[in-house]
Amino acid sequence: ALELSRRLDYPRGEGFALLTQARLQASKNQVDSAENLILQAERIAKETNDELLLVWVYYRLSGFKQREDIRESARLLTKAEEIATKLGDKLLLLLAQNEISSRSTALGDYTKALD
Repeated sequence: ALELSRRLDYPRGEGFALLTQARLQASKNQVDSAENLILQAERIAKETNDELLLVWVYYRLSGFKQREDIRESARLLTKAEEIATKLGDKLLLLLAQNEISSRSTALGDYTKALD
């Protein structure tokens, strides 16, 4: 999918293919490689102003940041939530809010977790 997206000059497809490869790398415990792939997808999303791709980038990146900095993970999810709200994408909004609730619970902010 990655090579095809590049041949077709389809940035959104390339970005999502990078995110898929990142998940594969993460499943092999190759966290640095996975994070690098996500950052490549983020660059594509920002260069092309692709907000849908950017929501998924923030969502995936938050999963990696959760291990080292749960507050940064929550911040990324809040950014994803804001964009999902702007796009009117209820599924992405639900995913972001669910994860924000989990991070808030882990941080002891039960009021925000229930919000």
